[in-house]
Formats: sequence, C-alpha cells, structure tokens
Amino acid sequence: SYRYTQNADGRVEFVLGGREAGAYGRIALTGTPAACTMTLAGTCAVTLAPGFRPRDKDTFDLLDWGASLSGTFDKLELPALRGGNWITNELYTTGRISVHIPSGTLINIR
Repeated sequence: SYRYTQNADGRVEFVLGGREAGAYGRIALTGTPAACTMTLAGTCAVTLAPGFRPRDKDTFDLLDWGASLSGTFDKLELPALRGGNWITNELYTTGRISVHIPSGTLINIR
C-alpha cells in the first residue's frame, strides 16, 4: 500500500510555475487505488515561481490520494492575487485549488 502522512508539525510546499500539469508540484499516490491513503495535518504553503501570474479560472491539482483522505491542513498559506482570490473548497474533495479574478474594473469619472 502507498501512504502519505503529514504530521501536525509538518509543512508541504508547492511552487506554481505554470498552468499545465508538471509545471507545479503535487503529491500523487499511484498504484492500486484501494491501497492508497493520505493523511493531512500541518501547513500547506503555495508560492508562485518568479514571473508566473495565475489567471482567472486557473486550476491546480495538488493532491491525488487514491482510496481515502483523512484530516485537513491546519494552515493554508497562499500567495496574494491582484484583484482576486483563491478558491480552496475543492482541496479536500478533488485535491484542487483554483483562482477567481472578477472581470471588469469600476472607474469613477468626475
């Protein structure tokens, strides 16, 4: 069986350097899915590679756990996005985080 266990004092870091799989780090348990389990705790830190700026609706698949996932990260550290925010509600269901940057800019002309 394949297992990934992160303790409460653990820290995992992901560097996002592009939009395609392989351009950013991820944890993927491979093998017989029924034998793959992931246990989370501690800190998940995400940073951006120099020069990379995520766009609206970009999605990053950080975790693939196979059969079961237990626990959650105690702390998520995400980089600031100009005019946008991170959507993390799928991190513990699909392993993904995504970007939301509202379109349009309000201009006040006097």
